[in-house]
Amino acid sequence: MDGDPGAHVAKRLEFGPFVLFPERQSLMRNGVPVRLGTRALDLLTALIERPGELVSKHDLITRVWPTTHVDESNLKVTMTCLRKALAGEDGCDPYIATVIGRGYRFVAPIVVTSANGPADRGPAKAQGNILPAGTAHIFGRDAEIAGVGADLLQHRIVSIVGAGGIGKTTVALAVAEAAIDRMRDGVWLVDFAPFNDPALVPYAVASTIGLKTNSTDVLATLCDHLRDREMLLLFDNCEHVIETAADCVVRLAGSAKDVTILATSREPLCVKGERVRRLAGLGLPPRSTHLTAAEALAYPAIQLFVERARARLEAFQLDDRDAPLAAEIGCRLDGLALAIELAATRVDVFSIRTLLDQLDDWHGLLIERRGGPPRQRTLIATLDWSHNLLSTDEADMLNAVSVFAGSFTAEDASAVTCVSLMDATDKLLHLADRSLLAADRAPNMMTFRLLETTRAYCRDRLRGSDTAGTINRRHAEHICAALDRAASEWAHEEAPTWGSRHRPLLDELRVALTWAGSDVGDRTVMVLLTCAGTPLWNHFCRTDECCQATARAIAELPATGLVGSAAEMKLQTFLAATLMFTRGPIPSTIKAAERALEISTALGDIDFHLRIQWLLAGFEILTGRHVAARDRMLSFLSVAHERDHSAIRDGASLLALAEFYGGRLDSAHQRVSQYYQPDLAGLENVRMARFVFDSNTKCGVTIGMFQWVMGWPERAARNVETIVRQTLATGHDMTVITALAMSGVPVPLWRKDFDDARRGLDMLQILVERNDLGIWRPMVLYFRGALACTECEGSAEGIKLLKQAVVGLDAIQHNARKPLVLGTLAEALAKAGRLSEASAAVRRALDCAEQQGELWCVPELLRVEASVSIVEGNSAEAERLLGKSITLSSEMGALGWQLRAANGLAALWLDGGRPQCARAMLQAIYDRFTEGYDTGDLKMARRMLNTID
Repeated sequence: MDGDPGAHVAKRLEFGPFVLFPERQSLMRNGVPVRLGTRALDLLTALIERPGELVSKHDLITRVWPTTHVDESNLKVTMTCLRKALAGEDGCDPYIATVIGRGYRFVAPIVVTSANGPADRGPAKAQGNILPAGTAHIFGRDAEIAGVGADLLQHRIVSIVGAGGIGKTTVALAVAEAAIDRMRDGVWLVDFAPFNDPALVPYAVASTIGLKTNSTDVLATLCDHLRDREMLLLFDNCEHVIETAADCVVRLAGSAKDVTILATSREPLCVKGERVRRLAGLGLPPRSTHLTAAEALAYPAIQLFVERARARLEAFQLDDRDAPLAAEIGCRLDGLALAIELAATRVDVFSIRTLLDQLDDWHGLLIERRGGPPRQRTLIATLDWSHNLLSTDEADMLNAVSVFAGSFTAEDASAVTCVSLMDATDKLLHLADRSLLAADRAPNMMTFRLLETTRAYCRDRLRGSDTAGTINRRHAEHICAALDRAASEWAHEEAPTWGSRHRPLLDELRVALTWAGSDVGDRTVMVLLTCAGTPLWNHFCRTDECCQATARAIAELPATGLVGSAAEMKLQTFLAATLMFTRGPIPSTIKAAERALEISTALGDIDFHLRIQWLLAGFEILTGRHVAARDRMLSFLSVAHERDHSAIRDGASLLALAEFYGGRLDSAHQRVSQYYQPDLAGLENVRMARFVFDSNTKCGVTIGMFQWVMGWPERAARNVETIVRQTLATGHDMTVITALAMSGVPVPLWRKDFDDARRGLDMLQILVERNDLGIWRPMVLYFRGALACTECEGSAEGIKLLKQAVVGLDAIQHNARKPLVLGTLAEALAKAGRLSEASAAVRRALDCAEQQGELWCVPELLRVEASVSIVEGNSAEAERLLGKSITLSSEMGALGWQLRAANGLAALWLDGGRPQCARAMLQAIYDRFTEGYDTGDLKMARRMLNTID
């Protein structure tokens, strides 16, 4: 038989402005629902049922947490929440008294009436099963709540769809509570979670609204009962009874024109007239090491984390140090509200750093929260709930695709599961509809991805299955094939386009290598994967990662039968290249390169033969063997002209560098100038990383040094600015580092443009540290020291840095430019009055230059030696050395060095009373300049000339 909503007899307990409905688990204050958690309501009910009596702590804990072991701290926290809700304007709670050490007592008068009796002072519109109070604050959902609320004004069926734990119910409750005043017959929450039998759906609705019936067709009776009602029904957790719930919605909407239905589910109802709102994760800050606490707290995910952490640990504060870590936690948990809440509850056990590190053990860390429905007390329970709703085929597909580290396509899923592309697509789309996958639709491709928590859960299930080995092998072989295809495109496609398309393979490669190198993996697959991955690591400057992976793969070669193969040649080549930039030209670096050269010769592989020759010449330049490097690159160019014209520019640029260091400035400048394209809109985009970095950069940075030394400071500055800008546009760290280290920092230093030098140096240091490139660390120290000593003569800190740079260069046998480094140190020591150290340093610099045949900077070293002689009071020796520097500079074509020596000699002659000699000599050299009059050396010359009558 029919009955009115709420017609059943229920108690209401009144005290002060409050009314407690125990059966409804709701509390009202002056007719307005009070937001209060389930545990706090249970606690209030337990006390109010025994008014005036002492209720012990043990009794309260047993009543409120009947199946869970908790300690008194839980009771205290819950009591604090309850008292805040009951507090008056003065902030005090006049209803509950504490009996210290024993328990609590409810001390206020209570009036007990029927919930439907005349004493009910609540407004008529408050009919409904007063929605369960949610959290005190809802973070980051204002737009969604407003959007769903607006939808309800235009649509009679609205569904909030999203992954488990993402906050669907929270949003729905907020929307429903806001609609109470608009619904004559109330707002009613029907939670389907407890009902495993879909046939019980109409019974659940009828029972919730108080409809008693013995009809065999409950749904028909329900439709007839609601025909003239105006109400909102909130159907919560429909996913496991989706078909019956959808049928119920259709029938109700068809018969009751003023009944509106708001549903939450992990998939849409798919009924006519349904408005679907998909709920995404909470807003997250960007991943950044520079994120501040204030910036992080502007995002809802971090606000929720901090609020829940403080509920657990009252003293918790998010500081700037931990803000990037908290952001990373939020990102790793995909903004999933439940996961963030569970993680935050562990701040009393773990620091933020440890919490982040523990996320890999996600099923142990995010284990339990108290209160809420059982399916949401643990993250595992939430994921179990979703997973158990799948068919066997769907569950197998979901577990299998968890092997992917990031986004994947239907083709990828088909490859690892061996089902047809059509079947894979259908299953993936169905899983996406159920909010277990996210589907990203691009114009020409659809990709899918799992939330990190779902991926971890499914990967756990896959790991424990019989198919784990098969799925992981298929994934590794599939990624290896994808990398091989990428490598074949590498030689023909523009670098930015290639990089953008294939960057996601980096994470997949790591996953595949982890399996292949494990106890249950396959070493041959590991070697082939590493070979296939080397272009990717090289392109994205993953130098250290490449170095470690190639070393591991080489160690496995004997067991795989691949010794002497093309695979070994590739591995040895990339090991040599990465060792050079991370540890320098150490013996193991040379050994790897020579082994690769041996194999390339045996296999007749011209491409790798040229690559390795280029690397070996680079080693020789770094170690100061410039003549050997020159001879090797002449041989390189001979082969390139005959067999591979695309390598000529790379060879010419390195040969020019060897010639430059050897003092052959004109030859080097002419050689490289014919290949440099200063107006190139973007750097060479084809085969950028074949010879470590872009060939136009090699040409440009070399010319930048030439131009300054040869007396064109403005051209050098413009060229450096252009080449640095172009390299930055590539996003290729190795190319940017080369541009900055070779000329982007030294040229501004030589020009005494300290602001530009400092900007370039700051950028260089960041990139060197980010990529862990040990070969460049001593040069960073050198530039820092040189800048400090140039800005402040005799700087103690600058001298210290220069000495550290020398030690660092010695340690890794990085000898190129070491004579200049020693000369800079000698001059700084002389200006600090440390003459014996200065004399020893400049002598070592000249000896080093002679041994290496590094003649390009000898004029500058002679000038430095003269400056030491001047401080020592030996003017005659200084004059001889400066004259020698001017002559050698002239013979070499190094007008930049010549002017520096001329400035020193002119100053010496002026002090010695020979102004006209000084003018004649200095004017002749000054007049040879056609530009750069605002640079430090030219301004010094101009000042001296102006002082001579």
